[in-house]
Amino acid sequence: MPPARIPLEFTNKYKLQMVLDYDGTELSQAEFLAERKIKRSTLNTWQRKREKLASAVEPPAKRGTARANKLTLGGSGRVSKTDAIEDALVQYIKDLRRDEVVVCRDTIVHAATGLMADFFKDKSRDAALTWCSRIMRRRRLTVLRITRSGRKVKEELEEEKCVFAQLVTESLQTYCADVPTGLVPHRTLFNMDQTAIFQSMGSRVTIDFIGSQQVPAITDGSDSYRCTLAITALADGRILPPHFVFKGKPDGSVEAEVTAFTHPSVATFSEQENAWFDERGMLEWVETCWAHVVTEPSVLIIDSLKIHKLQSVRRALAELGSIVEYVPAGCTGIAQPLHVGVMAPFKQRMRTAYSERIRQGLRAATASERRRDMFERSMEALRGFNRPSQRLGLSFQLAQAR
Repeated sequence: MPPARIPLEFTNKYKLQMVLDYDGTELSQAEFLAERKIKRSTLNTWQRKREKLASAVEPPAKRGTARANKLTLGGSGRVSKTDAIEDALVQYIKDLRRDEVVVCRDTIVHAATGLMADFFKDKSRDAALTWCSRIMRRRRLTVLRITRSGRKVKEELEEEKCVFAQLVTESLQTYCADVPTGLVPHRTLFNMDQTAIFQSMGSRVTIDFIGSQQVPAITDGSDSYRCTLAITALADGRILPPHFVFKGKPDGSVEAEVTAFTHPSVATFSEQENAWFDERGMLEWVETCWAHVVTEPSVLIIDSLKIHKLQSVRRALAELGSIVEYVPAGCTGIAQPLHVGVMAPFKQRMRTAYSERIRQGLRAATASERRRDMFERSMEALRGFNRPSQRLGLSFQLAQAR
C-alpha cells in the first residue's frame, strides 16, 4: 500500500500561498480567516516565516551530472588508482573471514602489494595504512572485536584504590625513607605481576564487513598451550629479568631445555605440572630473581592471591627486608602499576609478533618449538621496557602507589 500523501495544508507551498492571498485580498482579517478556516495565530506565524517559506518553495538550482554511480575518492569524482584490484582484495578478505582467519590492516596491505607492487613501491608503512583505511571506508569494512564484565562500581573501586595507595605510602615512609632528607627513593618501590602467555596469542580484533553479528577466528590449534610469566618493575622505570614457569616436572628434561635458552641474568625459569606459580615456584622466584636485586628495605606490591600469602613465601620475603602490600581484590586494573600501563602494550606486542609469524607461515609444531616461541616473543615484547621507562614511572603515578 503506497504511503498517504501529505495533506495540502501541511505543505510549505500552501502556507506561502495563504500569506500571498491574504496580502492581496480586500476582505478583513476575520472574514479571510473564516473563509479559509485558518486560526489567527497560525496565519501570524506563517507571515513571520514568509522568507523561509519562499526559499523552501523555490526549485533547487540545477546541478551537474550526478556522480553517485561512480567510484569516487571523497566525493571528488576521481577513480581510485587501486580500483582494478579492490574487488579481488574484498574477495580475499571474504575468503579469510569465511575460514575465521584474523585479518588486520597489514594483511590487506601485504595482499595488495602482491597484486600491485608498483603502487606501493615508494610508499611508507604509514602511507600504506592510510590507503588501507580509505579502501575500508569505500568497501564497508571495519575493525570488530573478536567475540569475549566486574561487579563493583567505579566509585567503590576508586575508594579502595585510595585506601590501598595510602597504605603503600605509609609503608614507604616508615621503612624506606632516607633518614637525613625524609624522602623515599623510587628504587625501593616494586611491583610484581604474573600473566599467562599462550602459544596462540592472535589479535582480539579483525577486519570484517559492517553488520557482522558473529566474529569467529581460527588459531594454529595450540590455544591452551601456555606458560606463566612474572614481570617485576621498579618505580624508577626499570624492569627486572622476567621469570618463566613452563609445564614440566622439576629437575626434568624441560628444565634442562629452558634453562639453556639464556643466562640467568637475562631470565630465570621454573617448572610446574600445570605451568602455574605454586609454592615452589614462588620460592624459586624469590631465590633466583628477587634476592639478587633487593639490597635495602623495599615495598613489594603483588596480587591478593592465596599463593602469595603462604607463610613460607611471606617469611622468605621478610628475611630480605621486603614489606608486602597486597592489591585489593577487584582493583588490579586500577591499583597495580604493571596492569595500569605495561601489561596492555606488552600483550599487544605479543599479539603483533604472533600475527606476523602466522602471516609468514611460521608455526610451532612440537612442544619444544612452542616453548622456544613463547620465550622469544615474550623477550621481544619486553625489550621496549628494558631501559628506564617514563611509561613505567607514569604507571606507578596513575596507580597512586608512588
